[in-house]
Amino acid sequence: MEIEYVHGFWNNFMPAGLSILRVFLWCIPVYFLVRFIRNERTLKNLVVFIILSAFFFVYEYQSINSRFNKILYAPGNIALQTLQGAIINISPSEIQRFWSISIGRNGGYSCYLLVKLKNSEYRSVNVLKREHSCKQDAEMLNFYYRKM
Repeated sequence: MEIEYVHGFWNNFMPAGLSILRVFLWCIPVYFLVRFIRNERTLKNLVVFIILSAFFFVYEYQSINSRFNKILYAPGNIALQTLQGAIINISPSEIQRFWSISIGRNGGYSCYLLVKLKNSEYRSVNVLKREHSCKQDAEMLNFYYRKM
């Protein structure tokens, strides 16, 4: 059986909270680029812009790397398909619990499913609550694998 989460770009780029912080963090490299273009054409401004931009691109890439958009579950195995197409196989004995995390005020407008393992965790892409209910998925998977 499988559960698929529809990946929406804007739902995952700027949902709330920390993602808005990421947008403000991008203002720092842009500041050095503007300084390089307008005022001071120094090598320092250009190098700082390149280093900070590379750091933030690697951070974004790593954060998306662990997100999955499809979960295939069977009694003896769980497979998570990431956005890049990689499949991660997990044994049910490794899983501590499935969590539904809401994003936004007053219960939120979007959510994601968090698969908490003993030594790591995987999260799904953000989905709008009116399109998909992460809470029902988490309750159903916890019941299916007896992770109450």
